[in-house]
Amino acid sequence: MFEELLSEFTSSQHGQQAIAALQQQGIPADQAASLIENALPTAAASFTQQTADHPEPKVGLFNLFGGHAGRDFLAGLVAGLARGDGLVGSVEDGALGVLVGHLTEYFADKEGLDGGTAGTVAAAIAPFIAHFIHEKL
Repeated sequence: MFEELLSEFTSSQHGQQAIAALQQQGIPADQAASLIENALPTAAASFTQQTADHPEPKVGLFNLFGGHAGRDFLAGLVAGLARGDGLVGSVEDGALGVLVGHLTEYFADKEGLDGGTAGTVAAAIAPFIAHFIHEKL
């Protein structure tokens, strides 16, 4: 399910905006598309594995955490509260922090990007991925 959903991302408006955001960071369009396309199947496989033993709908706050995700969630939550996003907005900020954390780990481990570049790439594309998934689900 997740693989099919994410396979539509790069051809979507959100995917094209994510590529444009990476281009603004100095990454050529073909490399940006490649980074995104390579990361999405791994993210889908990771999500499927993390939720495999959970009852439907399989999506829960705590079964999404892996690696540094708990810390990433709390960092986003606190940042949202500090900005005055309210509780719901802050939880959304926390979830985005989890996504950025997972993407950063992927880009550093699998694509060989240094930590700073991996974080920048992840932060640039994560909002587009999150909005795409939110619209689809």
